[in-house]
Amino acid sequence: MNKPVLRPLAFVVIAASPIVAVVVACGSSSSGDDSSIVNVDGSADGTLLGRDGSSADASVADGQVDKTPPCDNGLAVMSDAVSFAKTIGICSNATTDGFGLVSAFFSKGFDQLDAAADAHFDAATYVIPSGLTVQAGLLPKFGDVIKPREGNLLGLLSTGYAREFDGTDGGEQTFMGGPALDGVDYPTGHAPPGFPKASEGCPTNGDANDMIDVKLTLKAPADAHGFQFDYDFYASDWPDYVCTQFNDSFIAYVNSTTVHGDNVAFDAKNQPITVNIPFIDHCTIDAGVGCAGGEVPLDAGVFNSHCEAGTAELSGTGYGVTAPTACKKSTVSSRGASTGWLTTTVPISPGETFTLELMIWDNGDAYLDSSALVDNFQWISSAPPIVTTRAK
Repeated sequence: MNKPVLRPLAFVVIAASPIVAVVVACGSSSSGDDSSIVNVDGSADGTLLGRDGSSADASVADGQVDKTPPCDNGLAVMSDAVSFAKTIGICSNATTDGFGLVSAFFSKGFDQLDAAADAHFDAATYVIPSGLTVQAGLLPKFGDVIKPREGNLLGLLSTGYAREFDGTDGGEQTFMGGPALDGVDYPTGHAPPGFPKASEGCPTNGDANDMIDVKLTLKAPADAHGFQFDYDFYASDWPDYVCTQFNDSFIAYVNSTTVHGDNVAFDAKNQPITVNIPFIDHCTIDAGVGCAGGEVPLDAGVFNSHCEAGTAELSGTGYGVTAPTACKKSTVSSRGASTGWLTTTVPISPGETFTLELMIWDNGDAYLDSSALVDNFQWISSAPPIVTTRAK
């Protein structure tokens, strides 16, 4: 069973050969080998705590969370994974600073080297360069309300196009019109073992499609015992497909001395970030939910209870278009919802090298896209719990 698809109104996706996003140091050029992972390079000058290689003194830190100047000024919207790392606040590199980014690359799944979907819009005013994934973007804002949590840009990962409005026609597109970027020979992506994972009381489907994974290999500072980062998940599965097999997911997969290969982005019940969790509260109050999946009768008076934040942060994103839901007793609703900014903290061992993989995928089919904003990565000087909370 496929989710209903709204025909895109003003763009055509032209298939192209996938290309691995090769990462290079700022100012360097690609090695020319599209299948390789190029480490950040430079001369070593000691181990320091700070995004920019400076010491974490009173001018750049608050004693608990490292806050140093951003490094994302002037980066292009379509860029490589090293630039994505800079955008979210990872400004040091392990070779020149003794800690920070070791390597970074985009792929279409866990433990994969094949690139995420590459395509371009058929529009004279906005053509995405060939060879760079459309599923990642570096944006100065997302919609009319959301701004970066640090620096000038925020990172965006999407199962569709990593832009506002999913297209180029001045706002007529929504993420409900997103095409199957990788085709419909499911699964097209590769999730980690045990994923996709069902939410409590809800079905799931084992297919992860239209997936993008940014894998960051990092070396912790010698005096860091943890890290944290912020993210904001948007899904057009809401409200019709709440608690169905078509619930797209965002996870943050860590492999370190403290987290031995597992997701660290979850709610109080250890449920991954989907439309089924209480963090989803940016949506239309009293909208009928779940009726398109067949689990809830069309005439049921079922209402979502997690929309206290309203729809303001959906404005201008492509996730805030209003239309009737599948539930007959429902009023019009936003065709999408979000969590708002969340913060996840993770413990690490000082000086260790570990991986952080940020992944998002369509679950069950490849329609009705989802997006995740990521920003404000910070090193933490004392060991935190693995927990996700509302961002402050």
